[in-house]
Amino acid sequence: MITNKFTLFGLISAVSGLLLLGYQGLCYFMDMNNQWSEIYLGQLGNYYLYEFSDHIPFEIMQNGCEFLINDLPFYQLLVALGLILILIGAFIKK
Repeated sequence: MITNKFTLFGLISAVSGLLLLGYQGLCYFMDMNNQWSEIYLGQLGNYYLYEFSDHIPFEIMQNGCEFLINDLPFYQLLVALGLILILIGAFIKK
């Protein structure tokens, strides 16, 4: 049984990331051009996400934020977040 909320949210995030990967794969096979199209976090948000990293004071944090928003596919972000939350939930006891 799921012991805490971190584990539950981690499982939900990981499963939704895998479902999104399956959806993108299905779209790839149904497309006539056979082009894989990635979904990024920046595509889901508004223009504010593109300017968000400009307000961060440190360059290394700006680069990391821009990578998460523009370069990391959203399904990978969801799966990684899910695994991190599951690991946190494994070490937290009620």
